[in-house]
Amino acid sequence: MEKPYKITESTASEANEPVVAYKTTQQSTQSMANDIPEGYMSLDAFGEIFHRKLDECYANLQSNCKQ
Repeated sequence: MEKPYKITESTASEANEPVVAYKTTQQSTQSMANDIPEGYMSLDAFGEIFHRKLDECYANLQSNCKQ
């Protein structure tokens, strides 16, 4: 039995998006680290402070549990 309709499937073409050139050189990562605005801190410095405070909080929790 023949179908009374016809399905045509078109193939999707590739997207025409602009190609972006990303800089991944050592020089570009160093310049990003040096471009931290005044009053802000680097991610490494924040991580050190965060983990130090976290360790202090865990120490307080453990000492409170022993009482």
